[in-house]
Amino acid sequence: MCCLNQNRPLPQRALVVAAGVLANFALAWACYALPLATRGVPERTFAPGVVVTSVSDAGPGYRYTST
Repeated sequence: MCCLNQNRPLPQRALVVAAGVLANFALAWACYALPLATRGVPERTFAPGVVVTSVSDAGPGYRYTST
């Protein structure tokens, strides 16, 4: 297949390249903006997990405590 831009002047080829870049930016913006506009920013809620109250001196977790 022949390259269709081969016989075009440089300003027209530059315009085609710039339009492609701008279209990619517009698509990326839409991919980020539409979910945020429809669903919003999620709020993180942290549920309490395991609470370690003490570690024995002979146990395997002792060396990881900061004393």
